[in-house]
Amino acid sequence: MKIILIGGTNAGFIAAERIRRMDEKAEILLLEEEEITLDIGVNFSYCVKNQYTKRERLLEFQRIFQVDIRMRTKVEGINNDEKYISIINLHNGVRYRENYDKIIITEGTPNYSTEFTLPDSEKIVFLDSHDKESQIKEYLSEYHPKQVLVYGMGEETVLITDILNNIGCKVVLAGTHLELLDDEINYKFFQELRTMGVDVILRNPLREITVYRDMIAAHFYKMGIAVDLVMICCDENPFLKEQFAMTKDGFLIVNEQMESSLQDVYVVGETAKMAKSTLGKISYISLKNNIENQCRTAVDFIYGKKSRYSGSVTPMVIKCGEVYAARVGFLEKELKERNGYQIDYTAFLQDSGNDSRIFIKLIFEKYNGKILGVQALGRTDISAMCSLLAAAIRAESTIEDLAELELIDSPSSLPIQGPLSLAGVSALDIVNRFVRDAQWRDTREREQYLDVRTSEEKKTGKIQGAISIPLEELRERMGELDREKPVYVFSQYGGRGSIACRILAQNGYSCYNMSGGYELYKVFQKMDTK
Repeated sequence: MKIILIGGTNAGFIAAERIRRMDEKAEILLLEEEEITLDIGVNFSYCVKNQYTKRERLLEFQRIFQVDIRMRTKVEGINNDEKYISIINLHNGVRYRENYDKIIITEGTPNYSTEFTLPDSEKIVFLDSHDKESQIKEYLSEYHPKQVLVYGMGEETVLITDILNNIGCKVVLAGTHLELLDDEINYKFFQELRTMGVDVILRNPLREITVYRDMIAAHFYKMGIAVDLVMICCDENPFLKEQFAMTKDGFLIVNEQMESSLQDVYVVGETAKMAKSTLGKISYISLKNNIENQCRTAVDFIYGKKSRYSGSVTPMVIKCGEVYAARVGFLEKELKERNGYQIDYTAFLQDSGNDSRIFIKLIFEKYNGKILGVQALGRTDISAMCSLLAAAIRAESTIEDLAELELIDSPSSLPIQGPLSLAGVSALDIVNRFVRDAQWRDTREREQYLDVRTSEEKKTGKIQGAISIPLEELRERMGELDREKPVYVFSQYGGRGSIACRILAQNGYSCYNMSGGYELYKVFQKMDTK
């Protein structure tokens, strides 16, 4: 059997290794348009010493797994009827064909799509999924730009922004698919980026780029900017657009066996989206840890084994500067677009044990407490939290399970131990009806608000008309509240508001804890003015 792998990403090498394990006699051809500069394969370290150079690792991989690797080789099209691909050797311009039995596409990024044609310019560059930092430094040393427009999709654009920001470059971040989190969390994240000097353009599509001798004009629908360099984090593969079923945002649609819309052609890695999954939605499955599962599924199915990929709970952690943002599972806005879900959520800030706070939004089923999604934001590495919650959601755990979570009390667990425990307990109180949460977007200024913050916290701002009673004085002063009207309680971050609600409820008041406290109120206020 002859299997062609298109794309020299980690997925390509993992797929090649899996094929060789299944079939010693298979002919494996791996094609890559660029020079391969990444460290090969997450599972390859056992047979290649770390002190080897990347080039030596590549050669060793070829020898061990008998893979024909051709760099600077571009695929121009697939003839699915006659089972061959059209190829051009970028070294010498020679075009030729290669027959195949199966193809696995392992491209690293979705395909770029605009309503206009991009001008041909060396100052408009597409960044592939290989060693982005080396690519970026190469372009910066050549063009010495003062301001760079980073345009593209999702977390990859944030990664590039982080690299540029660390180098000291002025960055404008824009794209049509930067809504990575629910609105309030997304807004807080990009506000953090703006404090770092990054200009962020949201919900404003790019409609034209004009290249002049000394600068590039990027025309958005609501504004225009001048930059020195444009970096686009997407692939530009015309044949993929022409031949495959794709989502509107440039992903190739696959089924549970990773099969594409073309017979005998499979797609794995960051450019794949599942049309259906056991997790109930079109699933972006870019998480690198899942790539091995995707490769195993595709290769096993090719060799006649029963195999399927169930999809992903979409765990994601992105970092820019010192700020981390994470999500696992569904977003609130995704669930509201679906029928059959009665949801609630709690949001708050919690000390992470290292003089910083983590903002957490926990979404769960209203009546059974099943965890549906979690988002977090802070200046603490929350990767471990994200991984743990991904396992919890996949196992259909409840908030009761989260409240009973056992974590070893060690310095390494401190950043996630407190927030996770509080998230479970807070949500459990809501499900058990001990506390009722309310969301700022659902209330109006005419409501009876109770401010239980400290005098120091009140310096950050206030809500006009709110009754101010510090938490420690509430038992003695609750008579100042109108017992005939619901009381909407808020603290600075949401935690002490819950305590206040317990006190009031046990004294006959109808009360709600405002999720996220005053910190989230400020976010919604700012969002409403945009």
